[in-house]
Amino acid sequence: MKKIILIASLLFTSNLVFAQFHFGVRAGVNFTDLKTDAGSLKNIYSESVNTKTGFSAGVFARIGNKLFVQPEVLLVTRKATLNFSTNPVDVKFTNIDVPVLVGWSPVKRIRIYAGPVVSLKVAEDQKIKDAFKQYTSNTDDILRNSSYGYQAGIGTHLLGFDIDLRKEGGLSDVTSFVPNSAGNFSQRSTGWQLSIGLKII
Repeated sequence: MKKIILIASLLFTSNLVFAQFHFGVRAGVNFTDLKTDAGSLKNIYSESVNTKTGFSAGVFARIGNKLFVQPEVLLVTRKATLNFSTNPVDVKFTNIDVPVLVGWSPVKRIRIYAGPVVSLKVAEDQKIKDAFKQYTSNTDDILRNSSYGYQAGIGTHLLGFDIDLRKEGGLSDVTSFVPNSAGNFSQRSTGWQLSIGLKII
């Protein structure tokens, strides 16, 4: 088993050392839900049931051929609906997402990949703070400065463009909200991303 792992590692490393390098730009739309373990807020809060559309844009690099590594830096705007009793609140927040994807191209023009994502908070709109302020004494930062997740998807190359569809999921809470009352509150972002990319190099 150790020999098999060593050989696979050497093959992957040699593929990257002698691989092609591409650099490009990509943009797309995000379809986001906020899923929650409502904890002590369960009587006044329910998770989002309305998927909202946001946008993303940024750059990517791709190192490799059949096997590849693809780091990206994207500015991502996400939207969601928070349902407080009968008062739904539409909110928007902006992150810089840094996914590092590892992929494989089983046939020409088709790519499959997955990897971790670090999300760094850029901004949160006032509606988020207004929605939570009656339940907590700390409304300076409702969203965490950073959170972690994953992406997994499939892509194709068509008419000179890369077209990708990805599933996004949260591995850590996106909120830093702590209720005044006893209990916990966990909230994670999940959704889909559809994008189009163009290789410059």
